[in-house]
Amino acid sequence: MTMNQQSQPVCVACGQFHVQSATVDWTVDVPHDGRTHTILVHAVPAFRCASCGDLSFGPESQPVIRAAMRRHLGLLEPRLVRANRKRLGLNQSQLAELVGCSAEWLSRLEKDRLIQSRVHDRFLRLVFEHHVVRRDLARLAAGDSTIGIECRLPNAAMPVLPLEPDFGVYSSRRFTAERSSSLPALRFSTRGEPFAPLASTNELGQAA
Repeated sequence: MTMNQQSQPVCVACGQFHVQSATVDWTVDVPHDGRTHTILVHAVPAFRCASCGDLSFGPESQPVIRAAMRRHLGLLEPRLVRANRKRLGLNQSQLAELVGCSAEWLSRLEKDRLIQSRVHDRFLRLVFEHHVVRRDLARLAAGDSTIGIECRLPNAAMPVLPLEPDFGVYSSRRFTAERSSSLPALRFSTRGEPFAPLASTNELGQAA
């Protein structure tokens, strides 16, 4: 649809002036997180030509499509992001500094100008839900780079060992006894809790 000099809607397909507002169900392909999602969107504002049936969509359709996309992916709605931020007593700049994004990005999210990635969505949910997450993010924002990777290294030149995901301990399970016996024990901080004294690597190997 285009407008002529008298601001009358003109069908771009047939050139007739029989364009009318309509509400349609429309299947759209929306790229998100490196994938293209095909979704059926209900009640999309559109323009239909009564002469040839051609459909066209204006800016009014975009919020409806974004809302359907969020429902499809299970993402937080903009109003919930804004409500949770205000519940915590934070302005946009404060929350942006806490999570490490720009205030402009957060403003666009709350105004429904963009769709957040699933990584951002899950991160925001954790920030809104857990005080300990906000506490540690505040420490990171203040320059504390030890969050999440605190460990004791008797030998600064020692190699990094694979993380044992179930227990948060760098284990010697994948190494030979000769190699593991010379490596100091490490512990990965996942909850910000104080470190308990660790057994030797030989004891870790026997326990594994």
